[in-house]
Amino acid sequence: MKSSLLSIALASAMLVSCGGSGTYTIKGSASGLEENALVTLYSLVDNMTVPVDSAHVKGGKFTIKGTTDTCDVAILTFESETKEGVCSFFLEEGTIKIGYDAE
Repeated sequence: MKSSLLSIALASAMLVSCGGSGTYTIKGSASGLEENALVTLYSLVDNMTVPVDSAHVKGGKFTIKGTTDTCDVAILTFESETKEGVCSFFLEEGTIKIGYDAE
């Protein structure tokens, strides 16, 4: 019973934190990737991934800014000449920090 109440409370808190509309900033660090590696942000629309924005890694860091009106699962892909990777997260209003290690 306690675990059910805890699950409901956590789900409610998550829904409340995902409400609203506004801007987001993804500030990321990417180690193990070459300079100018491509980072692409995808959102899920009708069970398909749709590219939203992209940035290049400069000095091991990248930034992507945009607007959102909901909290949703998003995907970042990392592509360089020798390495590829994927990271999923919740895209929501505010600053989101992502750390990626290609090693």
